Formats: sequence, C-alpha cells, structure tokens
Amino acid sequence: MASSTALHLSFGDGGFHALDNISLLGAGLPHVIIEKILASADTARLATLDIRGNEIDYQLANELARKFGLPSQSMIECNGLPIRALVTNEIRKLHLNGFRGRHPLFGIEAFGGHILASLLPGNTSLIEIDFRQNEIGLIAAAELGEACAKSQVRFVNRIGCRKRPGYGTPLDLRKLRMSARPKLSLPNDLVTDEEFAFLLAYLRDTLLVEIDVSHNAAITPAVCQCFLEYLGRGKTRTLRRLAFAGLSWDDASVVSLVDAIGHASLLELEELSLPLHCGLKG
Repeated sequence: MASSTALHLSFGDGGFHALDNISLLGAGLPHVIIEKILASADTARLATLDIRGNEIDYQLANELARKFGLPSQSMIECNGLPIRALVTNEIRKLHLNGFRGRHPLFGIEAFGGHILASLLPGNTSLIEIDFRQNEIGLIAAAELGEACAKSQVRFVNRIGCRKRPGYGTPLDLRKLRMSARPKLSLPNDLVTDEEFAFLLAYLRDTLLVEIDVSHNAAITPAVCQCFLEYLGRGKTRTLRRLAFAGLSWDDASVVSLVDAIGHASLLELEELSLPLHCGLKG
C-alpha cells in the first residue's frame, strides 16, 4: 500500500518547469524547499497542488499564495480543495470537516484557507462552509471572513446549533448582517479563535449592538489582537453590550482590551463583562 505521506511529482512533456501535479503531502519539508519547488514550476499549468504537512507557518502561507498567483485557471485541486468545482459554481456546500470532508491527518491548512478566500468573491453557488479542524490559523480565518462577506455564503461551521446535535438554528450570517439591530450573541457555543477571527472580519463594517462570546473556552488570548483591530476600525459606536465573561485570557490580554475599549468610540456601551479569572493586580 502506498504511503499517504510521500513526494510525488508528475511531469508533462518537458522538464521541471513542465510539472502538471505536485504532491508534497506530509513530506515535512522546510518552507525554503517548498518555495524553490514552486518557483521552478510553471504554476499556471498545474492541475493539482498539495503542500500540506510541511513547515509552512501562517504568515508564509499567505505570502506563497500571493507570490505565485495561485490558484491558476488550469487547477483542479489544491490542498484538498475542489478548485474547479468552486470556479465553475458546481457546489452549494463545502464540508471540510469530518472523515468524509477532509484528509484523516491534514486539513486544508493556512495555505488552503488563503486559496479558498481568493475564490469566494467570484463564486455564486456556495452558501455553506465548514472549515473546522483544518488549522487555517487566524490570518487566513480573517481573510476568509472578509471574502465570505463578498460572496453568497450564509452558514459557517454550523455555528448556532452545535451544542446539541439536531437542535438549534444555524446562524444566518447574511440575515444577521442585514438586521436592524444586529447582535453577535454566541455564549457557550463552542466558538474557537479561528471562528471569532472569521466573524469579526465578516462583520467588520456592520454596526453591531451586542457582542457576547462569553464562556467559550476555545477563545484564547491569541485572538485578542484581532478584536483590538476590530475596535480600531471605529465601527463600534452602536455597541451597547460587550461580554467576554469566562474566557481564559491572561492579564496582558485583558489590560490591552481595557485600554482599547477606553480609546474606542463606544458611545452607547451600557454593559461590559471581562474574563472572570484574569487575575488583574493593582
């Protein structure tokens, strides 16, 4: 049986520049090697590309996608994403979570997240995405949020109906954004860092009256900077309630949050809940 983690290069009728398929899945290569391979290949003719399972950090993933102009028009699949089906508007739901929707060892990762974000504004068929457990990182998650705001996508990661399978109502993002008094109310809803970064980016130009992500243990200090940037955009003048109770944030993150709130235009703010066990000292 062939190994699921192997180097596979499929050539066309020429030299290295004529590669049709590149699979480096699980090769564990440093990013310098990945970049050299892509630089040597003619990315405009690639049919498939898979660089999951290599030493590519979140920032580099974004740089690679932009530098090599991916995905190309000839591409069929990239990092587990059905590129051609997305370009030709063949699918309505993209489930990248679970055994049927993803590789058992690797998600689409940050590189795949950036690729997906680049395709969404031009897609007219996709209404639902599930990118949980794909390790796309905060940068790609935010980019994906901005891209979804320019697309037809309405439902993401089954947010709103995950606490009890079969119960609840999926959060309709478009309906939320277009409501008269939009509220992002997701307490105890198993929201993660990536999802919060996604939602903040998706709603970056929406005048919310409430943000409540209390008691979501997977929202960590790592996403604090994303929220500070959200506050810095100045779209918070209608915000009446801000709730972060029960989050596992450290002192530095809470201090940064308080400072940012103090300098933001929160003219209507009536209620503020900070993490309960932040351990702030005088």
